[in-house]
Amino acid sequence: MDGVIFIQLLLAHILTDFVFQPDSWVEKKNKYGVKGIHFWLHIVIAGLTTYIVLHQWALFMPALLILVSHAVIDYWKIVRVRKSGKRSLRRLFFWDQSMHLLMIVLLWLLMTDAYQDVMPVLEKVLSNGSVLAVITAFIFITQPAGVIIGKITDPLSKEISTDDSLKRAGMYIGVTERILVFIFVLLGQYSVIGFLIAGKSILRITKDGEENARKKTEYVLIGTLMSFIVAVSVGLLVRSIIF
Repeated sequence: MDGVIFIQLLLAHILTDFVFQPDSWVEKKNKYGVKGIHFWLHIVIAGLTTYIVLHQWALFMPALLILVSHAVIDYWKIVRVRKSGKRSLRRLFFWDQSMHLLMIVLLWLLMTDAYQDVMPVLEKVLSNGSVLAVITAFIFITQPAGVIIGKITDPLSKEISTDDSLKRAGMYIGVTERILVFIFVLLGQYSVIGFLIAGKSILRITKDGEENARKKTEYVLIGTLMSFIVAVSVGLLVRSIIF
């Protein structure tokens, strides 16, 4: 039952922020703020959706808390957008969603009276070697592994032109493929990794006549192979620890 309440609160938030809120509302909220009708419509929908999804008709307080917290968080975001400009929209979006999620967790703990169990559970998780191994490995294969691979391939990157490449696209591709490979290794699905490599091999330079096309292909291949080696090695190491 406790888990159901958390899912209900999360569902209500997803409906409020992503299903019942079109992009035009977001733009008008940022433009007019609390003086616009769309801000207050969104806030009312947040409280009403929470009340309906929870369907505990005698309890108004959870929906009211969501309504008030949603108003405060969204107002904070609008103020920051106006001060920082559109260049900060992506960063503020994640901060906004993180605060909403934190509020959902706090409300869930309050509704289920489960806050007393939080510290014992955390202590149990953080003292579990298998869990710590997975968490540490996951963190390593994202940013640290990318930095190490970048340092190794840095001399090669200076020999090619990347003016026509998307900014930081290689970093995002590398992180994504390492996470996928790591997960498949933990699951023992080694054959799927072969499909990933085959899919990555489809990558081609669009301008065949370009002078440094071959260098770009070689550079991508080297980075890909290093990325796969790191992910597979870390995955096998973690498997030896947890199994």
